[in-house]
Formats: sequence, C-alpha cells, structure tokens
Amino acid sequence: MKFVELYKIEPVESQSVVVICRLLHDTVVCEGDKIIIEKLTNEGLLNDGKRIFPKDGMTFLKCLRFSFKSGYLCASDIMDSDISSVT
Repeated sequence: MKFVELYKIEPVESQSVVVICRLLHDTVVCEGDKIIIEKLTNEGLLNDGKRIFPKDGMTFLKCLRFSFKSGYLCASDIMDSDISSVT
C-alpha cells in the first residue's frame, strides 16, 4: 500500500507523525490530526493553479511532498508498505 506521512518537527531535533495518508482503491484516506485532515479534505492542495483533493488518488499523494515542506510540518516521500501508524 502506498502512503505518505505528514510529520511535525519538534524543538529537540525529533519528529512525530501527525497524519498518514494512504492510497486505497484510487482514492486517498487520511488518519490522524483531525484539523489537518479537515483542511486537506475541504481545501485540497494547490498544484499548478488547480486544486487537488484526496479523491484524485496518486496525484494527491504526489502533491503532499511539495505542499508540506516548512520548518514545522513536512511530508515524506511516497512509501510502499502495509505497516504504518500514527504515533
């Protein structure tokens, strides 16, 4: 299963996963921080002037990496595994 983790950077050079977005049957399902998930679901991501939403599947996963790259909240590359959980 393909997935992306959104993680926040902690002050002591550590990180914690706050949202995991998984590709399930051509759509993305996210779990974790409800506020972030609500924003992703309602507002989507901006990509080349177009809004991309979880229903856009792999395109949405690919856009996460470029939409979350601040000093506070970042996204992983797309990973492929059956093992993943929000900590």
